[in-house]
Amino acid sequence: MINIKIYCNKKHAAYEQIYSLIYEVLSEDNRCFEIQRISEPKAIRMKNIVCEPHIVFNNQVVYAKNISAKAELKSILQQLKLIK
Repeated sequence: MINIKIYCNKKHAAYEQIYSLIYEVLSEDNRCFEIQRISEPKAIRMKNIVCEPHIVFNNQVVYAKNISAKAELKSILQQLKLIK
């Protein structure tokens, strides 16, 4: 199971885009995953997050800005050996 946390204010322009992109890539690879959206400002401040969205896979920060391309996300997940 892959645990994903997206730290991002709901009003951020990329909020829905990031969620959809991660969901699409992991679904295509038939992976078991859980995406947790953390949008509470207090929770974001407690983690000292400056750039949003802040994306964490299995407790490892993998991205601290906007992922704009599906290929870019796939490359990151392949480097982490989370997908083939």
